[in-house]
Amino acid sequence: MFDAGFPRLYIFRPAYIYPVEPRKEPNFGYRLLRTIYPAFRLLFPNHVIRADDLGRAMVDVVIGERAESAGEVLENRDIRAMVKRRDVRRF
Repeated sequence: MFDAGFPRLYIFRPAYIYPVEPRKEPNFGYRLLRTIYPAFRLLFPNHVIRADDLGRAMVDVVIGERAESAGEVLENRDIRAMVKRRDVRRF
């Protein structure tokens, strides 16, 4: 991507993305996770993120001024910390 002329590259690596809007889940695993999401979020908070929080964090990276170096990889824990730090949405 750097060779394509992009001056910065941010790689987002979220864990389970919880769809905020109800939808028809594609398989049993997704149906199960949607059902147990509240408990899963409490037990494993760094393994889930809401879709709207992920979107807000991505927009924040693009329009905000980040001092981190180009080529940064943002794991789920980093993404959640960004959301919490910016008070975009409280968990």
